[in-house]
Amino acid sequence: MTKRIFLTTALLATLFLQSPSKAGKRFYQIGTDSDGKPYLLDTTTMGKIDKDFGKVISIYQLDGRFMNELLLRPACGNEELWLVGARVWSNGVKVSQHKSREQLPARGTSPAANAMSYYCQSIGARGW
Repeated sequence: MTKRIFLTTALLATLFLQSPSKAGKRFYQIGTDSDGKPYLLDTTTMGKIDKDFGKVISIYQLDGRFMNELLLRPACGNEELWLVGARVWSNGVKVSQHKSREQLPARGTSPAANAMSYYCQSIGARGW
């Protein structure tokens, strides 16, 4: 638990306290919501195994005192993208977590589609 709190705190510090040039190496902005709040793709954990959700890519968004994490499972070859879960964090503590299984458009301009495009290009998937 302490390790998870430390890692989450480190993630928040990286996201919001470092200069944009340093944060850009780990986090890539893939879109904004209607209020202009950015969605950020964690490029260092792309495609790695999450113990609760499997092989995923994570998108983060800060909303007030909470940080929302969306967990997506991309299938570049099949051009499929699935929302497999979500977590809410507050002050480095996981407040909630739920699993889902919702197919999302793999192409387009949504933050999820942009995350998939970035991921598929980064692994050299054909057609991306």
